[in-house]
Amino acid sequence: MKKNVLQLTALSSLLFSAATLAADTSAEIKVVGELSTSTCEVTVQNNGVFDFGEIRQSQVLDDKATMLRTATEGGVNVKCSAPTALTFITSDNRLGTASFEGLGRNFGLGNVNGTGKMGFYQLQVRGATVDGKASRVFTAVNNNTIGATGDSLLIELGQRTGWAPASGEQEMSIGKDFAFGITARAYLGSKSDMKGPLPEDAKLDGSATMEFGFGL
Repeated sequence: MKKNVLQLTALSSLLFSAATLAADTSAEIKVVGELSTSTCEVTVQNNGVFDFGEIRQSQVLDDKATMLRTATEGGVNVKCSAPTALTFITSDNRLGTASFEGLGRNFGLGNVNGTGKMGFYQLQVRGATVDGKASRVFTAVNNNTIGATGDSLLIELGQRTGWAPASGEQEMSIGKDFAFGITARAYLGSKSDMKGPLPEDAKLDGSATMEFGFGL
């Protein structure tokens, strides 16, 4: 399994030093600090793969989507060398192929029959922990304000997601070991969405990337 190492850099507090202003009309201000580097290692359960098995032509309806089974075998763990706040942004590598957009929470499953759309899937974060203790999760508003926290949430494309205290405060948790489980729900598009019947060699082709970063 490939492991990604993230370099997270924080700048220490600023220190202001001014000379005594008894007779002088000027003052010197010094800005000093030290750079400290925290490294984080990301591991993904099952290589990040959700396998929905064989898809049958009979599952594709004429004019509405079909929900496949719910898959819960996913999860992410991030271990950092020093305490930090951690968030991530999820992007859709098949952007534009979701048969239904769903308020920015639906990821595409690729194309079929040329420009037809196979369907869509959703990713739910659940069972989050920080340093082994239960945590809540949040989606940042406009990527710079912590939104409402909850025990689980549906990941929104391009929006920053993070860990918050289990007590419910709207703030980021600080820790060294972050984890959460992932539930995936996939839906087949209709024949209309696919622009025809399901070809024999058709397959679900969803792909997403989670990019982790320090703070908001």
